[in-house]
Amino acid sequence: MPEFDLDLALSPPVPEEFLDCIRGTWEVVGGLVNVTGWVCLTGRHLTELPIKFGTVSGDFLCSRNPLTSLVGSPTEVGGNFHCYDCQLTSLAGAPREVGGSFNCSGNQLTSLAGAPRRVGGSFYCSDNRLTSLAGAPRRVGGSFYCYNNQLTSLAGAPREVSGDFNCNRYVPGLAEYERSLRHARI
Repeated sequence: MPEFDLDLALSPPVPEEFLDCIRGTWEVVGGLVNVTGWVCLTGRHLTELPIKFGTVSGDFLCSRNPLTSLVGSPTEVGGNFHCYDCQLTSLAGAPREVGGSFNCSGNQLTSLAGAPRRVGGSFYCSDNRLTSLAGAPRRVGGSFYCYNNQLTSLAGAPREVSGDFNCNRYVPGLAEYERSLRHARI
């Protein structure tokens, strides 16, 4: 006989104080909240996400919080995913797919491990402590911004960037990498 978790059964999937953060409709599937619409948790003084999300069809915004983890983030976001100006040291728990832009600038990241595999818009990872781009998405549909980091290598840089690639600092191999991107563009 399956175990029954009484605390989970009695606690609402979306705490009342966060109902105003969801614009659109939502349903619970497998213990995760799927949203048809968008979610704005920006500037709520959160150290962790208060809801476990599955998918969000629009934007998911959780910036300007003292967040230290993205655990509970949606696995897929149809719009933009913004977690900039938090206190993240890792992207573990970030969505695997983002249809719009992904912005994790202004954190304390030393690695892009856990970043989405594919980003349909631009990817922003500036103003962190990155020394390489290992873990970056393989494909970025817009521009890639990685300036104001401590990059010593472009190892792990995206294989395909449709827009600009902006490091704004000398990094060994940058010129060759930018030439390879120009040739790869269609």
